[in-house]
Amino acid sequence: MTETITAAETETETETADPARTTREALQGRLAGLSPVEQITLLTDLVVAEAEIARTEQNTDEPFEDELDEESPLFEVGFNSLSAVELRNRLVEATGLSLDPMLLFDYPTPGFIAEHLQELLAADAA
Repeated sequence: MTETITAAETETETETADPARTTREALQGRLAGLSPVEQITLLTDLVVAEAEIARTEQNTDEPFEDELDEESPLFEVGFNSLSAVELRNRLVEATGLSLDPMLLFDYPTPGFIAEHLQELLAADAA
């Protein structure tokens, strides 16, 4: 009977694990074997993908001609305060990090955001 209780307790602990921490650790694991340049590339791709979704969800009335890349100034390619918050929320979910709601005002391009994410993930892993 003792073994059954221990197993049940373990299952409960696993089920109630912090999802943000799990997400963050999984991303840190993906970055661990990469060079700093490869890490930035992966994180930039993540930011650009999430930015495209956030931009499209907030501005469904007009199609966008500009493709996003690492140097795209987000507020000049269709982002507004609502889509900025949406992108920040999507990145919180994708990275497991706690990010400032003013993220895009402090880091206005996907490249700058990726560098910031890399710093936060490295500091968290240390």
